[in-house]
Amino acid sequence: MRTQATLVEHLEGFVGPIQRGWNGQQVGERWPFQIVQLSGRTEGSATTLATLGLSSVPLRNSGQSVRQELLLFLGASNFKNAPGIVQQVASEVVDSGTALSVGQVLGPRGILFEGSTVSAFLALDADSLIPGVGLFRNKKLGEVKFIGLLPITSEEANYVKRAGPAAFMKEILIRKPDLFEFRRKSWVK
Repeated sequence: MRTQATLVEHLEGFVGPIQRGWNGQQVGERWPFQIVQLSGRTEGSATTLATLGLSSVPLRNSGQSVRQELLLFLGASNFKNAPGIVQQVASEVVDSGTALSVGQVLGPRGILFEGSTVSAFLALDADSLIPGVGLFRNKKLGEVKFIGLLPITSEEANYVKRAGPAAFMKEILIRKPDLFEFRRKSWVK
């Protein structure tokens, strides 16, 4: 873990510069966080979306206070409604008061991106996608965990629920699917 003074420095240091952002004013709302677009630094990822400020909302997980930010890695053709999807997931986290857990499946909840086959997310430790990005510490916030949102198909979501996230990740290592291709056929049964 690198030592940075701010969350922005941490994100930009591992993921790339912030290109633009949304805070809800575009739709007449005010969110307790922003969604920012960063240049992608993962293989196959054209862009990355992240929450910025979600960690200012104390959340609970297993009886402990947790501070958390979310990351979503996208291919170039999957961007159209992605900021709204990240906002929806982050708002659900805030409304529930409960942090996402690594290995947690969100959904399936219908097709996430126009023309895609993905309909759910698997919450991952962001370090599994970009080593080093998963944990940030400073005096003001304390410890902030970054959770990666991996878009998955309904079949993949059901597999994770049935076999567990470790078995799913093992299959990823064996089969090496293109996780940034959101029009992919499910590769698990």
